[in-house]
Amino acid sequence: MSLLESIADLPEQSVIFHVDQTDLTLANKVLGDKFCLSGGIPNYLLCNGTPDEVRGASKYAIDTAAGEDGYIMDASALIMDDAKIENVEAMIDFTLDYGVYSQSGPTFADLDEIKQVDRPEPKGIPIPEQKRDPGVVVPWEEKKADLPPIQGDEQIARDTWELVDGLGYGFLWVNLTW
Repeated sequence: MSLLESIADLPEQSVIFHVDQTDLTLANKVLGDKFCLSGGIPNYLLCNGTPDEVRGASKYAIDTAAGEDGYIMDASALIMDDAKIENVEAMIDFTLDYGVYSQSGPTFADLDEIKQVDRPEPKGIPIPEQKRDPGVVVPWEEKKADLPPIQGDEQIARDTWELVDGLGYGFLWVNLTW
């Protein structure tokens, strides 16, 4: 956020500013009159939230940033494979229904019909079935098998492991996606 003023010095309409960790309201205040903004839907919400929470965040993003210079609906960072499909669909469907600039393109109803079309299986690299829950590096049951028998309250050990594992996942996700 400390660089927003410097970015604002760039020529008008020369960049699309992607909102990741930057506050969307502040980015819009400083840059929204000069540049198109994109992003701002938190990845943790796409992974762990509900479709209603995603729709709420999408409404906030559109209401906040969709001005004259435009807004591109997107996640704060890359949409990873641990995002819930129903949450990504909620973001897209809400945007198509609520966030249109004009009706010159396909309408929400048109796109709903397109969804019904049978499509062949994509060719190329097959997408493997996800083996772990979203946000997990090593599941508790797998970790527990590597430990000596637990003396005492197993739930404390599990809760501690899941907290540490979640931090590890976040660290890997941030550092491997940059």
